[in-house]
Amino acid sequence: MKKSFSKLNLKTLLAIFASTISIITTSILAGAFFDASENQSFTKTLSQQETPDTVPQKPKLFSFVAIGDSEKYKGPDGYDTDVLSVFAKARELHPDLIFLTGDIITASTESLQENFRRIRNIKNVLNSYFLPIPYYITFGYHDLECGLSCANQWSQSFFGKPLSETKLYHSFDYENTHFVILSNDYPLRKNIEKEQLNWLEKDLSENTKQNTIIFMHVPPVTFFKASANDCHDMSCSEPTRTQLVSILEKHSVDLVISGHEHLFDHKIVNGINYVLSGNATGSKPRYKNTLSGENFIQIIVSGQSITLRALKNNGDLIRSIKIK
Repeated sequence: MKKSFSKLNLKTLLAIFASTISIITTSILAGAFFDASENQSFTKTLSQQETPDTVPQKPKLFSFVAIGDSEKYKGPDGYDTDVLSVFAKARELHPDLIFLTGDIITASTESLQENFRRIRNIKNVLNSYFLPIPYYITFGYHDLECGLSCANQWSQSFFGKPLSETKLYHSFDYENTHFVILSNDYPLRKNIEKEQLNWLEKDLSENTKQNTIIFMHVPPVTFFKASANDCHDMSCSEPTRTQLVSILEKHSVDLVISGHEHLFDHKIVNGINYVLSGNATGSKPRYKNTLSGENFIQIIVSGQSITLRALKNNGDLIRSIKIK
């Protein structure tokens, strides 16, 4: 009896010992697994958090177009319908942004209601060609001939608020580029008020983007002697023009695009590229030996590289310019 009991006891003890060893081993292995799992999860989370700071994102290549004046006094809606072929070709290029450099319509009739109708109508035309592409307007004198009432109507129609709550000049960033839209034909004609110059100085001082491109209706530098003699550019507003240009040069602006002269041209003054956006209606050029026909410009931005292409309304290339 004793011998049988001892054997049973020994077998039981061995089984209990084996079971205990198994439990301890399993616990150790499980602990190691969960520790490793948590470690991997923590490492992955840390890596994800650090990636945006440690791996610089390559700027996206993008393009935009700029379209010049299209006003027409005898047009029933205040614009020359020839511009529609330019709108159509610009849309076919699939730009990321679209800029209109002013004098889109005439708002000069004695009837405010007619002016308001023209403003609402051109908004519908622009929407039909360009949406959902964002488009921006640099206003010219003809857009605002009826003064503050027209300025309010433009502001209400396009920005959803009266002029008292916004400005006709502003800036925004897109990808690696800082865009500025100025108003230098309203409220002052072919001139720019001190308040706007102060704003521009502050805006450009705070800019951190690689590229800076500025739009205004009237060119701040003279392209044609006849234009300066007629006070058609900013030549007859010399003090503020000098201040404006000095701000552009101080902040190393890359490109300044204007309308007003109804043609395409390009010049470099003190390291800054100045461009006229084109003859959107094919009207007869004001000056001899200048490009005729309907045309506009396309700008392609790739990192710090900026290339400008002047195009006919059928898409044919007139000229390609390496801006930067």
